[in-house]
Amino acid sequence: MLYGYDPDTSFGHLTSGGTIANYESLWFTKAGRFLPLAIEIARYAEGTEIETGKEALFRLLNVTLPDTEVLLNEFLSEGEDPAQRWTFLTHHMISHVGDLGFARNVERVFGTPWIQPVVLVPRTAHYSWSRSASLLGVGKDSYLKIEVDEEFRMRPASLKQLLDQCRERYQPVWQIVTIAGTTEFGSVDPIDEIVHVRDAAIKDGIYAPIHVDAAYGGYFPTMYRDGEEGPDPLGPQDSWIKNAFRAFQHTDSITVDPHKAGYILYGSGSIVLKHGFLKDLVAETAPYCSDREDTTRFDKPSPQLGKFILEGSKPGAAVASVWFSHKLIPLNKDGYGRQLASLCTIARSFDSMVNERSRLTSLFRSHTNLVCIYAVNEQAKSLSEVNAVNEYLAIRFGVKEVMSIQSYDYLISRTTVSLDMPYVQNDQWLSSLEQDSDHLVVLRLVFMNRWVESNEASGKSYMMDFLDLLEGELKAL
Repeated sequence: MLYGYDPDTSFGHLTSGGTIANYESLWFTKAGRFLPLAIEIARYAEGTEIETGKEALFRLLNVTLPDTEVLLNEFLSEGEDPAQRWTFLTHHMISHVGDLGFARNVERVFGTPWIQPVVLVPRTAHYSWSRSASLLGVGKDSYLKIEVDEEFRMRPASLKQLLDQCRERYQPVWQIVTIAGTTEFGSVDPIDEIVHVRDAAIKDGIYAPIHVDAAYGGYFPTMYRDGEEGPDPLGPQDSWIKNAFRAFQHTDSITVDPHKAGYILYGSGSIVLKHGFLKDLVAETAPYCSDREDTTRFDKPSPQLGKFILEGSKPGAAVASVWFSHKLIPLNKDGYGRQLASLCTIARSFDSMVNERSRLTSLFRSHTNLVCIYAVNEQAKSLSEVNAVNEYLAIRFGVKEVMSIQSYDYLISRTTVSLDMPYVQNDQWLSSLEQDSDHLVVLRLVFMNRWVESNEASGKSYMMDFLDLLEGELKAL
């Protein structure tokens, strides 16, 4: 309900993390995207005359998921025994005959070559998406990259261009991946604009479900959910962020990690599907289970879940933690939303402090509670010299062997920005340096506690104290 999906027709469950949830999004979507083809091939096997050729094939590969559910129900109702019809259909599904067998069947029945489907992902996509390509056997070349802007947000125009190219090539799109809170930078894609591009593409005859990888940012929509707090916690300047989060309701699936902004123990991920019928397309019943009823309804004494998920058996500690946390902290602007809105405000305040320092700069004004900065060395002649300074700072304030957590003064992480990213290319100073490295090293700061806006023992702001320490290290180099 947090994301606007209908609780009666959607489906979701906890996973061990966002990586598994991302894999499952492709798994569920794949089962649904190729089902209309399987239905037509099944009808062909029954002796029914069907439309063939390239256009017919492409049309079936672009049936929307809601319409796919309708086609499935129609097929099952055509005989006297729906269960028998289902068994017959499963022998023609891609999950039964495999990718290669399915492609061969399509070419035999439709008389036209099979074209490998593609997944569209932004250049900022988490590494789990690249790894899923080899896991699913489709190859990394089938993952087409969508360009991003200087703030690491997907460019809707680039998405449209790729969709147009796929339409011209009669190439089906398995799924579009968008990001709400990149793990490296905390950047949020303009999901509302992406939805508009998707909807316009449907009218042009090409359909692609939208998956939101909100492993990092999945709890931030609580900032805009009903409660007693004010109407817009981040102000009008950031209204586009509100529009992005509210557009979740128009997407098809979402990955969320409670073990990130949900403040819940590690090992708590989740996936939510708008089209709950997809779970039935991948179901596998374990014959040794005492309860094999085909249901996930929680009004049942023992709701079945394992048959619909990749992991099967799961421990209950993470589940209990998520349930307890959500009971204690409301999923609205008075609960999680209040905490996260305050952290976003702190991150923006810190960003302003950084940009008042002559030797420090931030990549962009924070979208969430994450800020990336780097030290500027005006005497540097090459990118590697800049990176050396920032690597030193990353080691100074990074993870190290210590007796206790109190041994740290401050703790940060680091990441990199590829040299061909728009941020680096469009920065006048960075682009003037000798390009002897393929990336820029940046320091990554995640604000998870509101106490950082208070003062340390001497009365100085913690954020100011950290920046002073940072500049002190720079002066000592």
